[in-house]
Amino acid sequence: MCKQIDIPYVPTVDAMRQSSVYRQSLIDGDTVHPTASGYAELAAHILQNETARTFFGLE
Repeated sequence: MCKQIDIPYVPTVDAMRQSSVYRQSLIDGDTVHPTASGYAELAAHILQNETARTFFGLE
């Protein structure tokens, strides 16, 4: 759907499920929202994606 309406999309769910850092950050927090380390892991994942890098003008 995002592609159809030209909205950048970065898949994150599977990557964060596989990330031990992110999973631990959920456990260390309220189990719903990650701690700072979890958000850092998410940001790092997003910024490794070409679509996001182009959107943010990093390419």
